[in-house]
Amino acid sequence: MQSSMHLSPVRQADVRLFKGRPLVDIRQYFRGAEGQAAPTKKGIALTIPQWRRLQEAMADIDKEIFALEEQQRSLAAVDAHLLELAEQPFEVGDEEPDKQAP
Repeated sequence: MQSSMHLSPVRQADVRLFKGRPLVDIRQYFRGAEGQAAPTKKGIALTIPQWRRLQEAMADIDKEIFALEEQQRSLAAVDAHLLELAEQPFEVGDEEPDKQAP
């Protein structure tokens, strides 16, 4: 028995037996000449102990993902502010705030 879960149009996870051992196989697929999905070498096959360890690590992985997304949002906000400043007109004779004469 084999179970498949589509993760995206080109990726899927399969639970299958290989040489009598159950595996969780997460792999990229392509469409063959006849339109059938065929697996590529791009992917990973996890044994059940490896799968269980990955499940245990999910909360930590989610925290790291959240931190990276927060960092990206902060950088995007800074970029937006810099673009806004760059679009403001600067006239000859105007002095930059940190270079004003005493």
